Amino acid sequence: MIFTAGVKRTSLLAAALMLSLAATTTANAACSDPAALGVDWEGCELKSAYLIGVNLTGANLTSVNLTSAELGGANLLDVDLTNANLTSANLRAANLSNADLTNANLTNTQLGGAYLTQVNLSGANLTGANLNRTTMQKSSLRDAELRGANLRFADLEGANLISADMSYADMTSVNLIKANLHNANLSNAYLSGAKMQYVGMGSANLVRADMRDVNLNLASLSHSDMDSVNLTNSKLRGTNLTEVNLQNAILSGADLSGANLSGAYLFGADLTGANLTGVDLRGADLATANLNGTNLGGALWVNGMQCAKVSIGGCK
Repeated sequence: MIFTAGVKRTSLLAAALMLSLAATTTANAACSDPAALGVDWEGCELKSAYLIGVNLTGANLTSVNLTSAELGGANLLDVDLTNANLTSANLRAANLSNADLTNANLTNTQLGGAYLTQVNLSGANLTGANLNRTTMQKSSLRDAELRGANLRFADLEGANLISADMSYADMTSVNLIKANLHNANLSNAYLSGAKMQYVGMGSANLVRADMRDVNLNLASLSHSDMDSVNLTNSKLRGTNLTEVNLQNAILSGADLSGANLSGAYLFGADLTGANLTGVDLRGADLATANLNGTNLGGALWVNGMQCAKVSIGGCK
């Protein structure tokens, strides 16, 4: 009986050892598997890997290390890159549509001309990343870090950027039509020529942002902080600016016709030559604001009085 029990124990230990070795062999084999559709490289070390133009559709790249990897023109459709490290990787012109990059590290990553339509980048770190002319329509970048990123001419129409940090980012001529930027940080961002019609960005931080020639028609910016923002010659027709902080803002030549500025703080703002026809200014603070040449025809003044149709430089 004792002998039999000993044999059984020995057999069980041998079986366990074989299973352990098999698991190790399988894991190693997975990381050495060639690039292919649906490949499983979860947690693999692929630093500086050369993967130009490969097709990895549907692959599992969770927690993979692709630091400084070459992935230009690669097909990464439906790939899972959750928690992946893509620091300084080259993904120019790559197709990442429908990919999951939740909490991925893309610091200083090259993504110029890449396709990221309907991609999940929630919580991702894109600090200093190059997203020049990148297509990111309807993608989620909620809580993403884009500080100092290059988003020139990027297409983010309908994207979710709630609480994203885009401070100091270059967003020249970016397309943000119908995007959601609620509580986002765009302080010191460069947005000249941006398309932002119908954008929702309540409670956003736009302090010292350069927004010259921006189209914000019918956008909602209520309760946002726009201290010292530059909106020279911008379009804000019908825009919701209720209780917005526009202290020392530059709005010269801007078109705010029909906008709602009730309760807005415009202390020291420059409204030289701006169009404020039909604007709601009830409860707004215009102390020391420059209204030289400002058109206030038909506007509702701070005290609720309606200005005459011809009211230039002040409410008549």
